[in-house]
Amino acid sequence: MKYIEIKEYLKDKEINSLVKISKKEIEENFRNMIGVPLDYLKFIHDIGVGNIDNRINIKGYLFNFDDIGLEDIYSVPENIKFFGDNFSGDFIGFDLLKKDEVIEFWHESQNIYYTNKSFEEYIKALIII
Repeated sequence: MKYIEIKEYLKDKEINSLVKISKKEIEENFRNMIGVPLDYLKFIHDIGVGNIDNRINIKGYLFNFDDIGLEDIYSVPENIKFFGDNFSGDFIGFDLLKKDEVIEFWHESQNIYYTNKSFEEYIKALIII
């Protein structure tokens, strides 16, 4: 079973505002997207989306700066899509051409950083370790 450690961690939290995304919603939200990591899709279905410990806010869809009205401030290639943020103005997502690696966009430097971690590895490192 995937995400056992994360499920254990979250069940002991007083505040757990995560909402699971149905298979139907996932199919609708990601119908035409190629390169979305399967471990992210599994996470939003099995664990959910929302705020985890005020460390990360995970969405049930991928977005870019045009979608949130920041296209005049920031610019990234079209293959970069975000799934969340860190509550500090930085965004977390994927380079859909590199598929299974999480990227971070730091708003102050406006740089993209490749974490060399899959979605599962990234979330575990962020909330457990």
